[in-house]
Order: sequence, then C-alpha cells, then structure tokens
Amino acid sequence: MTYFLRAYNFFMRKVYGVWCRDISVKDLARDPFQKERKMSVHWPNGAIAAFNLQFDDFCSRSRVVGGYDFGGDHAGKMNSLTDRLLAEYPNLKMTFFAIPDADFKNWRGIYYRRQKGNFKLSENKELVHWLVARRRIEVACHGYDHLNPKTKPFLGAAEFEFLGTEDSLQRIEDALDIFRQAGINVNGFRPPAWGIGFNSGFGLLSALKKSNFSYVSLSSPLSGLNWDAKRVSNVYPTNYEGLLNIPQNVSLGLPLEKIYFLIDRVISYGGLISLMGHYNEEDHWMQDGIGEKNMEKIERILDYLEVKYSGKIWYAQLKEVADVWRGSAGLYEKTERGYFDA
Repeated sequence: MTYFLRAYNFFMRKVYGVWCRDISVKDLARDPFQKERKMSVHWPNGAIAAFNLQFDDFCSRSRVVGGYDFGGDHAGKMNSLTDRLLAEYPNLKMTFFAIPDADFKNWRGIYYRRQKGNFKLSENKELVHWLVARRRIEVACHGYDHLNPKTKPFLGAAEFEFLGTEDSLQRIEDALDIFRQAGINVNGFRPPAWGIGFNSGFGLLSALKKSNFSYVSLSSPLSGLNWDAKRVSNVYPTNYEGLLNIPQNVSLGLPLEKIYFLIDRVISYGGLISLMGHYNEEDHWMQDGIGEKNMEKIERILDYLEVKYSGKIWYAQLKEVADVWRGSAGLYEKTERGYFDA
C-alpha cells in the first residue's frame, strides 16, 4: 500500500473512530507455514496434492459499461484468455468468485462510490451462456456488490466488514437470488477484501452459519481468519466453527520464484495449492490481474507442475475439494477454534 493510502486510512480511522481495525495492513514477517501439522491426505487418483486456479471479482463489468473488463465482455479479451488456458491445459479446473451485482466505481484499486449502470449478472445473458458452457469453471459467491454500504471509502471494498448478522445475511440472500435468476448454482463463498467482521463482531460468520454453502474461503496467509493470528491452516481445509474453510495460499502477484517455493512447500505437506488472481486484464495497477504478463506467468506455473510433478497433481474445483474432504468422514482433521495457538 502506498504512503498516500496509509495516511488516508489513518485519517478515516480517526473520522470513524479509533476502534476501527485496518485489515488492509499485514504482518509481512509472519511465516505462513508456522504451526502447520502435516496430515496424510488421500487425494483422488493417487495424487500427492491438489491444485485450484481461482479468480476474484468476475462480474458483468466491461470496458464499454464500467471502464474495465472484469468478464462482462463475453467475447472480450478476459474470457478469450480463459478459453486459451482451458484449451492449453485440459486437466485445469477453475473457481470464479463472482460478484452478482458489481455496482461500484474503481480507480487504481480504490472502491469509493457507486457507478451508474446495470451490472446484474442475471441480465447479461450472453455472459451467463458463455460461463455455463465452460464445465470446468465453478462459480462461487463473492458478496453482493463488493462495496461496503456503511463506511465507504474507508475499507470500502470490504463489503461485510462493518455489517451485523442480519445485514450480512440479507446481502448473501440477495446475491443468491441473482445467481438463481441466472441459472447458476453456487456452492462456495468468499468475502470481498477478506472482510470477515473484525470491526463488527464477526456478523458475517454468524450469517454464513445460517446459509447453505458447501464451503467458505475466509483465509489467506495474512488475511481473513488469519489476519491478526493464525486460526486455520494455510495448507488444508479446516472445520472452523461449523464452517468448512478452504484457504487461499498462493498469489499470482508474487514473483515467479516465490510462487514455485510456495507450491513446493504446499506439496511437501500434501495439501491444496490455491493460486489466486483477479479477473481483470489490468495487471499494472492490479498486481495480480491477468493481462498478457500474468497469463504467461500462469502458463509457466502450470508447466512447472506438469514437468516436476507429472501425473501427481489432482486439478479440482473448490467444490470438489470440499466434497472429497467431507467424504473422508472428517478423518483428516478435527480442528475447531483454538487448534492453532493465538
């Protein structure tokens, strides 16, 4: 984060109150593999590890309507790049964390006000047709509109961070209504900007317990559930307060050698490699967007897996990972809150 944004967030904390916790600030010195306990996991087909490629922010925004292509141009560059990946790597499966009504204004990653226009996924018939036809792509829920209704612009992208249980549940239900109208079944949920409710008594967690998701993705090595302390594994799915959490652990924005290192570490544990980027071709100001620069990086990562671990990786959608984990009768781990030391 730039010095400008740090100063800006500090100012907004003063405006909204000193009790606000800035979840955008990370402890970069923390080792994401600390306290991990190696498990003997039996992935399908005798694989030694699982792999999922996932993208946040897939939605109806396009260059014509919205300024940037987040997939909304059904025959545009973003979806053409996806088709290229699917054609080049026939074993690859993906999970798109989609925003059903992405009604926001974006400037260099700062979400700060609503934008006029209709971005409901259910009303972009051509895009829905393109998406449903790609059977190797799973759609999961990424909030309702990716914009916090109470505190914009401070942590404005963290839609659920300052919301209580009822407000959170209403947004989830509204999002699911749009997916149903589009004829899209969703099994998983990830909150925008990892806002799980550090500033609102974790109302989102209570709302998710009332929802019917097969899994949630509430953690990265330094965000969400693991922001201030390690609560869940960064390698394996974890049962956390009645929710099956599947971690995100490798970012497309990292240097390629760092990505290789993380992949090797996760495989040494026999875990799930979850490589994440953002579904936006702007890979300049959005470090993990998937323009041509990062598309080449994805291809090199997939080639690395194919060469070094040929035939040993199970490529899966996250809903398939959740099904396998549950199908093992919970024998892999019995983690609840407190499994990791605070």
